[in-house]
Amino acid sequence: MIRTLALRVNELLRTFWAGCGITLVDFKLEFGRLRNGSIVLADEISPDTCRLWDSGTQEKLDKDRFARTWAAWRRHTPR
Repeated sequence: MIRTLALRVNELLRTFWAGCGITLVDFKLEFGRLRNGSIVLADEISPDTCRLWDSGTQEKLDKDRFARTWAAWRRHTPR
């Protein structure tokens, strides 16, 4: 069941990001179980839980890239 759900989410996300010119490299999913036994996606799906690359340039678009850029900007910005 979880494998089927994960593969379906993978298909949906890859199709969505491909339409934006972005390659979905990988992502993290967390599942949970409700009291009635149903399996549910228990975490958000966001750029914070995915590794994304520009499809044309292969430039990394993940949060670490932006964190490094922001940290460098902060070091060089007068306060």
